[in-house]
Amino acid sequence: MEGSPALIDAPGEGRWTAAIWCIEPREGETPDSLDATVPRLRQLVEIAPGADGAAPADIRFEGIAFAHCRWDTLTEGYASGQATKHDRRDGSGKGGQTFIPAAVRVAGASKIAFQNCRFAHLGGSGVWIGQGASDCRIDGGAFADISGNAINIGEQGTENVARNIAVDGATVAGCGAQFFGSVGIWIGMAEGCAVERCEIRDLPYTGVSVGWRWDPTPSPCRGHRIAGNHIHHVMQVLSDGGGIYTLGRQPGTVLANNHIHDVPLNAGRAQSNGIFMDEGTTDLTVEGNLIHAIAKSPIRFHKAGENSIRRNTLGVGEGATAFTYNNTDPDRIRFEANRELPEGAPELSNAADAWAP
Repeated sequence: MEGSPALIDAPGEGRWTAAIWCIEPREGETPDSLDATVPRLRQLVEIAPGADGAAPADIRFEGIAFAHCRWDTLTEGYASGQATKHDRRDGSGKGGQTFIPAAVRVAGASKIAFQNCRFAHLGGSGVWIGQGASDCRIDGGAFADISGNAINIGEQGTENVARNIAVDGATVAGCGAQFFGSVGIWIGMAEGCAVERCEIRDLPYTGVSVGWRWDPTPSPCRGHRIAGNHIHHVMQVLSDGGGIYTLGRQPGTVLANNHIHDVPLNAGRAQSNGIFMDEGTTDLTVEGNLIHAIAKSPIRFHKAGENSIRRNTLGVGEGATAFTYNNTDPDRIRFEANRELPEGAPELSNAADAWAP
């Protein structure tokens, strides 16, 4: 339940409706001293082909703050799945599901860059680089206080997928502030994308989600690189996800040299893990990752296919195992030179101190 003035019972809580603020003031706060921002726009920037069909290209946003964009809760309630996919329930009578929109949207464009930009105080998701986009980048910058996903790359569909999209050196923290099934960085149907040298933390659910097909059928999703990221204190509200979460057949996708830690157990019966290779995950390489302080197994498989797991350092807590196999044949997984260390071992602390992307 959300949005009723009757639920306003703690300092700082409020509701805006019909040009009226209903608010429980903080200590010392009065109507004259209150400083509040109410977003009006539902989208801040859209980069897409215009009426002439010409594709935008070679545009760079540098040092800009994108903030205060709204997304109104659906009239018939928000019924969510993962990564903000939800039933429409908007009163239109249309069925099916869709995703929460982003404040900044790029589609059908190439060489669009966001350099050291800030995305904050957004009622939907942050930035979405979607269908037909290519050779776009997010370099540096910060994503915080976002109700949905911080970054979306690609789409659900398999036509004209996004290609060669890179996120490098960004900080994603405190996203999923309102919709707990949100993820830090979501990659759906896309090809050749990279998430590198980012810090991703303080999230209710998964840090990085790659793939969007729940079986090993070939699709355009392939060739991604998730490497050198520091992913920690994720899965703080929900379960059945991980620091990195994968789906479907992804030839050429590599998860390498990431430092993943502090993943607890929360709502639900399923584990939460450092890396969770979910249904259909096939043809991935997981290499050189440092994973520790995980409530259950550092790596879990569910209906996964053939994958390579090599030279990872895994901290294993008391009563846990390094790997969990849910409906997965262990003989299909290729293991090579992985180290399993008990939590608290000096080698783990030394590895964490020495880790560098």
